[in-house]
Amino acid sequence: MATNPMQRKARNSFLLGMLVMLLVSGIIIAILFMQLMEKNKKEREQANESVKAFVLNQDVSSGQIITKDMLVLQTVNKTLVPSNATSDISVIENYSLQDKEGNEIGTLYDKNGDAFLYTIRGERQYLIEKEQQTNNYYLQKVSINNSANYIYIKKNNDGNIVQYIDINGEHEFKQDDEGNYMIDNRRQSSINVEKDYMELNNVPLIAKVAMKKNTLITTELISKGDDTVQNDKRKQEYNMIVLPMDLMTGDYVDIRFMLPSGQDFIVVSKKEVEIPNVSGIDSSDTMWINLSEDEILHMSCAIIEAYQIKGSKLYATKYTEAGMQDAAIPTYPVNGRTSELLDSDPNILDRAKQEIHDRYNKQYTHGDETVNSYTLRNNSINGIINRQGEESEANIEAGMTESATNSKNSRKEYLESLSGKTVQ
Repeated sequence: MATNPMQRKARNSFLLGMLVMLLVSGIIIAILFMQLMEKNKKEREQANESVKAFVLNQDVSSGQIITKDMLVLQTVNKTLVPSNATSDISVIENYSLQDKEGNEIGTLYDKNGDAFLYTIRGERQYLIEKEQQTNNYYLQKVSINNSANYIYIKKNNDGNIVQYIDINGEHEFKQDDEGNYMIDNRRQSSINVEKDYMELNNVPLIAKVAMKKNTLITTELISKGDDTVQNDKRKQEYNMIVLPMDLMTGDYVDIRFMLPSGQDFIVVSKKEVEIPNVSGIDSSDTMWINLSEDEILHMSCAIIEAYQIKGSKLYATKYTEAGMQDAAIPTYPVNGRTSELLDSDPNILDRAKQEIHDRYNKQYTHGDETVNSYTLRNNSINGIINRQGEESEANIEAGMTESATNSKNSRKEYLESLSGKTVQ
């Protein structure tokens, strides 16, 4: 059918408009596609440059115990992450372990980032394995021709972890793809490998320095605490110790015993303090600390003698940078009766008994003579007590009565703060 010029013009305008629209749409789609591709490329680059690592979700102070609830996984640029940061919570948990003998358990990494647990015994790092089903830890004991030793590890020149045993000399130890045991790349037919299970202690992790929220956690910023949780640990309450004016919960202290002669002994060292809080107010004279059985006996002896000796002082001193400072070595020698109790008390760990024995028998230079702790005690504490005679016994009774009264009043205030009622 014939069309007039006006119809042809309208149709051509429509077709031209559609063509322009398609062209513009194509350009827009191409631009959007290019932007999407660029965005995906940047996301891939960011993903390749990013890793997950644990950071703090709160501020912590130096010496504060770090627990799992203080950590959160965060994606960060891997160029800003130290090699000893981790996204594996088990690495942090393993770092807080030691065996029952107090040997350190740590984590080594090879060049691929694979982690290997070890314990230090002597100069070697012995390989520790973990059973996935039971979560028990063990050393592999390798026996050949009635000669046995444990597997230890070291890095070769390529940065890879290599396993060794020492059976009539040093030998490389590994398994082939079929699970056969290999020594020096030779398959062994007469070899026995046993699991030697370990008893472990959990050691609290503490911050070496004060850290702000979102700080990346690395093994350089944390250390193992001194206050290992063992079976004989108990929370003890004391209200007869002179406390620093600015002492707060979470601070670490030594408890010291100063004589009127100026001699000053460390009774227990580096203990984390908890200050009881009653109705929102911290106690002014009472603190709680966790002590082992032998430390409890040392404190009890020092408290009695502080009461006995007029002019003496039992006081606490704060660590200025608890996360960085090692625990001081206790120097206070208990009296003879407490010493006998330390030797016979079945609740005291054998290792602690040996440490106390070594400490008391250590030789000191005192003037022109060499003496041990017992001799120093006889020349100082015992001499003062003997000179004060009956007065010292009266001082004990007065001091113990005051302490018991303070404890009773503190507990009454605490219970009243919980119930809102007056306790008779």
